[in-house]
Amino acid sequence: LDPACGGGAFLAPVARRIVDAMGPCEPRILLQNVAQRLRGYEIDPFAAWLAQVTLDAVFLPVTRSCGRRLPTVVAVCDTLRAGAPCELFDLVIGNPPYGRVRLNAAERRRFQRCLFGHANLYGLFTEVAIRHAKPGGVIAFVTPTSFLAGEYYKKLRGLLANEAPPRSIDFL
Repeated sequence: LDPACGGGAFLAPVARRIVDAMGPCEPRILLQNVAQRLRGYEIDPFAAWLAQVTLDAVFLPVTRSCGRRLPTVVAVCDTLRAGAPCELFDLVIGNPPYGRVRLNAAERRRFQRCLFGHANLYGLFTEVAIRHAKPGGVIAFVTPTSFLAGEYYKKLRGLLANEAPPRSIDFL
């Protein structure tokens, strides 16, 4: 899952890895497997369309060989306003949006586990990632380093420590 997939820059390489990992198998089975395992959520309809087209390009040889299209795996939705996840994922990956955001009282309650003071979008998306990851799953996000220190991110750090302890943090 990429919960803020934009044009699919993270989904396309994951899709390529799925194709490579499946090895030689029936194209219909490969498309069914991807349709069950790969998801992108995006609030911007054009970006969601672009992500789906990018995935269609990755799977073009497969879809041509079996005469079927890749099922839609990118949904247009507001990830932060969506309800509880219907499915959990082995990998939640992405480059979530950054920036301070104002939340109403209901939204603050929904994200209270990660909030102290003002809210930042990437902190909210980090909590969403925790909700969508299977136990033992991997969350791989590109984020600013600001959450590593400072008062505003102490609840987010606590949430990560308790529910998704980092195995690795890389600085780029």
